[in-house]
Amino acid sequence: METVEGNGMKCPSCATELSEDSRFCSTCGFDLHPTAGSERIPHQRFCVSCGRSIDFEANACPYCGHDFRSIVDAIHDPISTNMRVLYYLLSFFVGIAGIVIGAIYMTKPDQDHQHVGKICLIIGVIGTFITPMLLSAFMYLMIIRT
Repeated sequence: METVEGNGMKCPSCATELSEDSRFCSTCGFDLHPTAGSERIPHQRFCVSCGRSIDFEANACPYCGHDFRSIVDAIHDPISTNMRVLYYLLSFFVGIAGIVIGAIYMTKPDQDHQHVGKICLIIGVIGTFITPMLLSAFMYLMIIRT
């Protein structure tokens, strides 16, 4: 096992930097300290959720169902600037949509989605009160002009 500067080591399977007291790799689930009698099977890793041996290429653990893709997808799925603008405008003009979008995105695991969700929620609440007032003022001005 290769050691890393700063009291750590690298996983021999995926080269993730780990702390010295790690039992399993937090990325691939590789058993860093196998017990006596257990042998490492090539192209096998251990599930980070239940600890059982699974195929290295598996996207989900066949025993406990832990999905390894969900963390990766959340990290690699940023919200584009165009979508942010659309969400913010929709949140302002249709307040309830902003509240719903905000609630959904606030439950996402990464901070980028949570940030967008918080802004949509705030804009949605503000939009729920301001949009009807703006429409009322516009209608009032249209009636006065005629």
